[in-house]
Amino acid sequence: MKPIILTIALLLQGLLYAQTTVERNLDLRGRSCAGGLGICNSASTSENAVPAEFSADDKDNLVMRVNVTKLSTENKTQLLNKNNIFVQDADFTLDKELSDRLGIASPIIIAKGNYKVTTQDNWAIVLFPLQNAKAYSRSTK
Repeated sequence: MKPIILTIALLLQGLLYAQTTVERNLDLRGRSCAGGLGICNSASTSENAVPAEFSADDKDNLVMRVNVTKLSTENKTQLLNKNNIFVQDADFTLDKELSDRLGIASPIIIAKGNYKVTTQDNWAIVLFPLQNAKAYSRSTK
């Protein structure tokens, strides 16, 4: 009986942390989209839009993934600078729909700061700690 209960518990835990991915077009022109560094719009329709995927991992990080093959030279430079640091030059609040779809308590605010960029295959990956992003708890839908 105990092995069955353990198996069910593990399956339920996996379901709770099933990763949902939400796609967004970002504008990376910094504060007020007037020049600078970091996200300034998470629903961009401009020619500067950068396609990105957001998810939440089980370590309370907001994960941003960008396919670098789809980036302009300017956006590549902003995202993959020589130090592999993503600079967010002002606090930025992601839209409520993104928070809701990821099951994260609103609002998600990406705090001003420097974030390490890692690369895997053709993807640039940035982790934003949710506690630093001022979104402390997952919703209980």
